[in-house]
Amino acid sequence: MPGVREGSRSWVSNMFGRRLAKRAEPRVEVRPAVAEDWQGFLVLVEALYQELGEDRPPERRLITLFDDAVAPSPFKLFFAVVGDELCGMVSLAIAPTTQAAGCFAYLDDVFVLEQYRGQGIGTELMREALNNARKSGCVRVELGTRRDNVRARRLYERLGFQELDGVRYWLMLR
Repeated sequence: MPGVREGSRSWVSNMFGRRLAKRAEPRVEVRPAVAEDWQGFLVLVEALYQELGEDRPPERRLITLFDDAVAPSPFKLFFAVVGDELCGMVSLAIAPTTQAAGCFAYLDDVFVLEQYRGQGIGTELMREALNNARKSGCVRVELGTRRDNVRARRLYERLGFQELDGVRYWLMLR
C-alpha cells in the first residue's frame, strides 16, 4: 500500500555471533488530512513554531489553511500517523507554470515531532508528497530550508533535490 511502511525487523549479531532482532520501527501511515485531524494539526503546528522560535500564526488563519487542505483544492496537507497520533506533516501547493505548460509544486512545513525523528518518517512524508505532485502533472518541485538545517538538507539531497545557485527572495504580507 503506498505511503505505508510496515514495522521492519533487521538483525544484528552480538559478540557471540548470535542473531538478535533490533527494535521494530513503528508502523507509519502517510495520508491526506481529514477534518478529524484538526487537533493533531494544532499540536504539530505548535511544535513547529516553537522549534523555529517564532510566534504561531493566528488561529483564524490556521483554520482557513486547514479547511483548504481538507477540501478539494491545489493545497494539500499530508500527515504521518503512528497509532492514532499525528507525528509529522508536509504541505504541498500546486500552481500552474509556463514551463512545459504544466504545473509546479512547492513543499513546505516538512516537520516530524522530535521523538519520531530518525525513523524514516520524513522520507515517507516526502515520497507521498512527491508522488502526489507527479500524479498532478507537476514538472518540478521546489522547497526551501535554512542553511543550518543539515538534517533536512541531507534528506532532500537523498531524494534527488539539487541546491540551486542564485538568490531566493521572499516578502511576508502580514
